[in-house]
Amino acid sequence: MSSILIIDDDETLRSMLIDYLTEKGYSVFSAKEGYEAIRLLKEKRFDLIITDILMPEKDGLEII
Repeated sequence: MSSILIIDDDETLRSMLIDYLTEKGYSVFSAKEGYEAIRLLKEKRFDLIITDILMPEKDGLEII
């Protein structure tokens, strides 16, 4: 099963993506900000990362 990390500070968009991708059979993890995403990236490998670019504190470009 492919694992996906979603990084977005918009709760509504993040929830929508989680619900949709989970329904399609993916293992989905999420982070609401960059520092949380980096912690997850240190713990696990992901097949795909979907990230917002403009976020407070640590933006998507820094994570990439």
